Amino acid sequence: MKTSWIYILWGLVAVLLLLLFWKPWGRPGHSSNPWTAEFGHLKADLTLEGVRYQRHVRNKKLWSLRSDRAKLFEDRDVMEFEGIDMTFYPTGGGQIRVAADSGTYFISRDSLMVHGHVVVHSRDGFVLHTASLNYSQAKMSIWTRDRVTIKNVNGLVLNGQGMRYDLKSGRLSVGRQSSVLPQDEIEL
Repeated sequence: MKTSWIYILWGLVAVLLLLLFWKPWGRPGHSSNPWTAEFGHLKADLTLEGVRYQRHVRNKKLWSLRSDRAKLFEDRDVMEFEGIDMTFYPTGGGQIRVAADSGTYFISRDSLMVHGHVVVHSRDGFVLHTASLNYSQAKMSIWTRDRVTIKNVNGLVLNGQGMRYDLKSGRLSVGRQSSVLPQDEIEL
């Protein structure tokens, strides 16, 4: 009886050691963040070069996107873009231009996430720099939780952590504002 428990104990130790050294959750292609997914290791159902994509609701253009490359993953209902240049058309008129290295459009949720050297140009001459930006059609808003730097045409610079822009009202809010400085006193 004692020897059978020893075999079970050694078997359990062997399994734990295997998991400790093998780490299946840390293999390439597996995201460490459960809220995001990386589709780069998957084979796309359709790959397109030089893409132009527009989103309309009731004959009103909400946004347009130009991209160097797009990959469609039909089973995941996702499109991935590389080299993004977007234009949003807020309710009050004008345009908001967004440039980023890459992004993911979640088709069924009608939401978009762009990341990598994100630069936003507003119709009023403001320029925003951040690491990532999210857009939701249902919320009609653009937001980020990352650090933001906003420059205006008068040379003032606003630094903060997080930002939300309401496309209906045109309202901008910046979280945890750390400084407002003249442009010649900033380091980017």
